[in-house]
Amino acid sequence: MAAVTLLEDWCKGMNMDLRKALLIVGIPMDCSETEINETVKAGLQPLCGYKVLGTMLRREDNAKAIFIELAEFVNFTMIPSKIPGKGGTWEVVVKPRHSDDEFSARLNHFLKDEGRKMADVAKILGNSSVTEGQKLVGSPQVTLRVLQPPIDSMWYRKLKVFSGNIFPGPGEENFEVWLEHVTEIMKVWPVSMVEKRRRLLEGLCGPALSILRMLLANNNSMTVEQCLDALKQVFGSKEDYRASQIKFLQTSQLPGEAISVFLLRLEPLLQKAVQHSPMSARSRDLIRLKVSEAHSR
Repeated sequence: MAAVTLLEDWCKGMNMDLRKALLIVGIPMDCSETEINETVKAGLQPLCGYKVLGTMLRREDNAKAIFIELAEFVNFTMIPSKIPGKGGTWEVVVKPRHSDDEFSARLNHFLKDEGRKMADVAKILGNSSVTEGQKLVGSPQVTLRVLQPPIDSMWYRKLKVFSGNIFPGPGEENFEVWLEHVTEIMKVWPVSMVEKRRRLLEGLCGPALSILRMLLANNNSMTVEQCLDALKQVFGSKEDYRASQIKFLQTSQLPGEAISVFLLRLEPLLQKAVQHSPMSARSRDLIRLKVSEAHSR
């Protein structure tokens, strides 16, 4: 556990203000209580009153740590970061000393727990200038570069979810609300069309996702606007399914239009025609088969 985290947990457990507490780590195991008290007195007493509240073993460095309560609020920049003691120097941990140092320490500790390095973060954010094993501390130039990833890689607000089911599930929106939300979000996303389309798919599930995936499998150059238009044909304003069936039956193949393109154009109309009808999925497949056979002759 990082020393700052240990200090935070100790303060929480004892209901103490972090601004009136500090931790001293790196104390040798063979250091007596008298030696500890004398060292702390020499290092802290000239600055403020204090009281030693407890001692513990830190397995990370096989050394002791002591928790100290300060008598008053102090300017932590006046507290030494290290004090001379038995075995060398002992580290004095306070929070916060410098916000940048605190962030760097937290980030490096997190990466260590996850078995990762700054190079992994840079790779995820599209930056390859950070070398293997490099830490964030003391590298402001690296920090600046890492925090400026390609726009398509930046974090963004996820779209609301639409499934196309007649009865939306938990967390899902009806089509009109979802479409209005997506239209507004798409306007402010400064990303490529491919990235917008990928994010659009993230906001879909169920029948809506299946339909759009099928359309994209046949035409991978569809724009976001074309994708939304196709969804409007299927899930848009709720006209009577009989009217939709008539529209489906009156749609014919255009001169010179390939059968595969015609079937692709026909699919949203079929979905719309059967969405509110009692027709089974098997019946829909039979319609597709018959249309395909009729136009293949």
